[in-house]
Amino acid sequence: MITNKICVVGWHFFPGFYKYLSKNYQKETFVVVHQYNKILDDLKLNYKVIKNVGLEFGAYDYYIKNIWDKKSNVLFIHDDTKIEKGDPIKNIFKYSEKYDYNYVLSSNCRKTQTKSNRCFILSKKVINLFLKEFNGMWYDKYNIGYTVREEKIYDNRYTKEYRELSRGIGKRFKETLLYFKEKYKLDDKVIQIDDFYFYRSMQNAGSINNFLADHSIFNKNNKILEKIANGYKDDRRRSVNYYTKWYEFYFDSIFLNCFNILIIGAQNKKDIKFWKKYFKNSNIYGINDKKSDCENIFCCDYFSEKELDGIFDKISYGVDIIIDSGSIKKYNKKIIFDYLFTKMNNWGVYILENLHKDNNENIINFLREKINDINFNNRFLMANIENNLDNNELNKYEKGINGISFHPGICFIFKNFNK
Repeated sequence: MITNKICVVGWHFFPGFYKYLSKNYQKETFVVVHQYNKILDDLKLNYKVIKNVGLEFGAYDYYIKNIWDKKSNVLFIHDDTKIEKGDPIKNIFKYSEKYDYNYVLSSNCRKTQTKSNRCFILSKKVINLFLKEFNGMWYDKYNIGYTVREEKIYDNRYTKEYRELSRGIGKRFKETLLYFKEKYKLDDKVIQIDDFYFYRSMQNAGSINNFLADHSIFNKNNKILEKIANGYKDDRRRSVNYYTKWYEFYFDSIFLNCFNILIIGAQNKKDIKFWKKYFKNSNIYGINDKKSDCENIFCCDYFSEKELDGIFDKISYGVDIIIDSGSIKKYNKKIIFDYLFTKMNNWGVYILENLHKDNNENIINFLREKINDINFNNRFLMANIENNLDNNELNKYEKGINGISFHPGICFIFKNFNK
C-alpha cells in the first residue's frame, strides 16, 4: 500500500493553511520551521526549528535526511499557500495512488499563468536517488535566510555571474529530475491544481524595509526563564540578580527560534543545559579558560584572536547571541567585545553580565562611549539620520551598533545590519 507524507517549509504561518493541515493531515504532516510560531503547538503539528540556510530546499534537504521514514512518498510544499476550495492534497494523493509515477510537479496556471515547483510530490524511489547520488537535495549553502529579490540589500555574493553559475534552485531541481529521468528511465507527470495556489509576500522595497525593521513584541509577564533559573538555582533569577526579567523582555518573541549561542564563562554541561532549557531549538556553545568534559565548551588559554577564530570556524553559520557571564577574570572584556562583536552575525545580540563587578576594567565607561557611537558622535544633524548616511563616513561602531540597553548589572548590545 502506498503511503504519503507531507513536508512543509514554515516561515509565513498563514492560519487557514495550517488549520487545514491540522484538520485533514495532522499525522502525515511535518513542518520544518525557520522561525517558531505558536500556531504549531496550538494545532499540535509535528515540527522542527532549524536555522534558515538555503531557504525551502535547505528545509527539504533536512527533512529527507532526518525526518523521512524511508518508505513513503512525500509532498513538498511551501506554507505561503491558500486553499481556495475543496481538498487539493487529497486530489494529489489520489493521483499518486492511481498512476505509477516517480515525481509530480503541480502547476498553478489558473492563478499565475506559470508552472510552479512550489508544490511537488516525489516517490520514495526518487528521494532515495537524491540521497544516493547527491547525499540530499541541492541548496545554496551560502544563503542564510534571504531571497533573490533582497539581493541588493544583503551581500555581494549574488552578482550576475553568481546567478548565472547557480542558475537558480528551481531550475537546478528540475534539471536534476531530468537527469534522473534519462539515467533511470523514469516517467514524470504534471498535473493542474486549480483550487490550490501560492503567493509571495513582500514584493516591493517598502515591505522589505518593514521586514528588516525591529517589530519585536515583548510579553513582560512571561516567566519561563525564571522558572528554569529557580530550578537550577542560577544567579540570574529574580531573587539574586534579576537578569531573567530582562532576558525574557528581549527574547520572549524569538526564544524558540534557532540560534547559535556562545556563552563566555560556561564551565560544565550544567551551564549548557541551563540555556538549552530556554533556547531549546538553538545550538549552545561555551568558552572557558579551563578544560571541560562537555564537547560544546571550548578551552581558550589566552583568548587570542587565533584561538577565537578557531572556535568560530567550528560553529557553522556563525554566532547570533554572545553572553559574557563575567566569570572569567584573566581576559580584558573590552578587547574581547571589540573582536567578537565584529565577527558575530548581523542582527546579533551581545550581552554583558555582572557589570557591577568590573570597575577595575571600567567596562561601563567603555560602553558609554558606544552610546555616542549610536548617535554618530554628534557629527550629523539631520532628520531621518539613518537613511541619509553614507556608510563610508562611519566608524565600525557607528555602523555596527543598532542599540544599547542598560539594566542593573547587565547590558544588551544589539548589532546592526552590515552590508
